Amino acid sequence: MKISGATLIKNAIKLDYPIIESVNSLFPHVDEYVINLGDSEDNTNELVRSWYGGFDNVKMFDSKWEGKEQGMTFFRNQTNKALDACTGDWIFYLQADEAIHDDDAKRMRAIVEEADKNGFDAIAFNFLHFEKNYNKTKKTYSEGFDAYEKEIRLIKNNKQIRSVGDAMSFGGVTKVYMSDMNIFHYGYVKDPKTMLEKKLYLKEFYFNDPSFTEDQKVIENGKIRSVGDQYKFSRNLNDFTGTHPMSMRARIESFNQRNPELLT
Repeated sequence: MKISGATLIKNAIKLDYPIIESVNSLFPHVDEYVINLGDSEDNTNELVRSWYGGFDNVKMFDSKWEGKEQGMTFFRNQTNKALDACTGDWIFYLQADEAIHDDDAKRMRAIVEEADKNGFDAIAFNFLHFEKNYNKTKKTYSEGFDAYEKEIRLIKNNKQIRSVGDAMSFGGVTKVYMSDMNIFHYGYVKDPKTMLEKKLYLKEFYFNDPSFTEDQKVIENGKIRSVGDQYKFSRNLNDFTGTHPMSMRARIESFNQRNPELLT
């Protein structure tokens, strides 16, 4: 069975996305990796090519990331471009601020084979959403907060399953295998200024989405909590005492050294 990895990225350096660490967490455990490279305003594309340009099983292609007026459609369209370039029987879609733990990556193939044998066409993962630093996680829906607890990240490559919404999940799925594997989501671990810049950039897409009502725009705007030019992180967070993926550990050490004020 052939398994593809797929991701997309733009402005990883400017917006502090762990794209290399993300790919490295999965790369040794899949048969090919497809990377959709947006038209970055920094050296992201050069960085990615310097890491993976020498591998025959890595496919990279450039894509013009136009269309903020498309709203959320933009994200799923770019995701589907990456999916369409995959040739595996199954596709592991990993966003550029996500990683999989080594322990789960090693047993991932056996879980895919079991799911495939039993007629499943998608596999869902538990999510750990880190915020402010690498020792704190956001509280989830069940705890009365806004962090999703489970999402699909592995899909059968039958061309009927497509990215939907803002590329958070998939449509066309008929049977989902609920795995106990984890996705580590690091999108909210940044210094406050970069975090605010990222949120303001993404907000332009959501606010142009024709499906958003004015009330929804007010709610979304309320999520961008700023004091001056600094992003304000949540006050109610959970402690994380587990281990992180190996690919993230040097980045975590560097972040902790550069941002001691964010460690409490």
